[in-house]
Amino acid sequence: MGDSNPYDIMRDMPVRRIVLFAILIIAVAATASADTVRVIVDRALVWTQPGGVSIVMNQLLKGQTAEVVRRVGDWYEIVAPPGSGGGDRRTGFISASQVVLESGTPPTGQQPPNRRSPTAPRAPQTTPSSLSPRKLRTLNIDGAFRANRDNVTQSFTSFTTQFAEAGSIATNYGKRSGASFDVLLTQPIFWQIGVGAGVDYYVRSQDANVDARIPHPFFFNQLRTATFTTDALSAHEVALHIPAVWTPGPIGPFRIMVFGGPSIFHVSQTVITDLVLNDRYPFDTVTIAGVKTADRKGTLFGFNVGGDVAYFFTPTIGVGGVVRYSRARLKFDDDTGVTTDGNAGGLSIGAGLRFRF
Repeated sequence: MGDSNPYDIMRDMPVRRIVLFAILIIAVAATASADTVRVIVDRALVWTQPGGVSIVMNQLLKGQTAEVVRRVGDWYEIVAPPGSGGGDRRTGFISASQVVLESGTPPTGQQPPNRRSPTAPRAPQTTPSSLSPRKLRTLNIDGAFRANRDNVTQSFTSFTTQFAEAGSIATNYGKRSGASFDVLLTQPIFWQIGVGAGVDYYVRSQDANVDARIPHPFFFNQLRTATFTTDALSAHEVALHIPAVWTPGPIGPFRIMVFGGPSIFHVSQTVITDLVLNDRYPFDTVTIAGVKTADRKGTLFGFNVGGDVAYFFTPTIGVGGVVRYSRARLKFDDDTGVTTDGNAGGLSIGAGLRFRF
C-alpha cells in the first residue's frame, strides 16, 4: 500500500460521519466550558428579568441545575433545563442567593465570554445559613376592619354628697369596632424565623347610653331611674406589636407568614363623670339634661397572633391580606372607684401592599 494522502482519506469518508463527529466535538467542548448553578433551596423562582416589572416564568427544585449565561448583580441569567415549565421560553433570571455556582473547566488558553475567570473567588460553602433563601425584609401596609364583640362599660357610685344616699351611674360605650390602619415590618434572623415590629391605629366616635339610679330627696331606698343617650364620644387606640415571625418557603409568587407575640396598647376614651339632672317637685321622677365628661387614658399589655398571605407581581412588590387577633384587658388611669369592663384590640381583617427589600 502506498502513502495515503489525508485529504483523500477524508474525501472517502461519508459526509454524515464527518458532520456527526464535528457535532460531538462541539458538544463536548461546550459542556466542558459551561458554568452551571445548582439550586440549594426547596424552590427557586425563575423570573423574566432581574428587576422592575417581572413575572415568574417557572421554578426549579432543590438539586436541579441550569446553565449560566451571565451574572447580573445579585442574579444569574440561566437557561432552564427542559421540563421545568415556562413554555417555549427557557432563558430567565434566578437569585444568586438561592443557588451555588459550579464552574466548568474551559480549554487551555481560552476563557468563555461573560464567565468567571478560574482565579475568581468561589461561591461559599453550603453551610446551613447559606442554604437559606435570601434574607429580605418585608413591609406590609394595610387598611383593616376591626371587630370587637365586647361592649365597653363603666359604672360607679354617685350622688352621695347631693342626696345623702348613694346612687349609681352606668354607661355603655358600645363595641370598639371600626376601621384601622396597620403597618408591619419584619426582619429575618435565621432560616425561616424572624422578628417584626408593627403598629395599628384605630379611632371611632360613638354614642353612649347612660343608665342612672338617683336617690329621692325625701325618701330613703326609693331610687329613681333615668336614661340618656349622649352625643358621639371619641375613642382612640394605638397598638405596638412585637411578634416572632415564621415565613416558610415561597409557593411560586405566593408567600405565607405566621406571627405572634406581645403587644402594648395605648388607649383613650371620653368617659362620663357626672350628670346634669332636671329634678322638680314632687321629685317622683327625674330626667337627665346633660352629662359631664373627661378624657381617660391607659397603657395596657396584651398579645397578638395572626397570618398573612401575599402575592408578588415582581420580586419586590405585591399585594396581600392579613388576619390578626389582639387583646388586652381595658383599664384607664385615674379611674379610682370606677368599674371598667371590656377589651382593647379585637379581630382585624385587612388588605394592602407588600414590599420586599
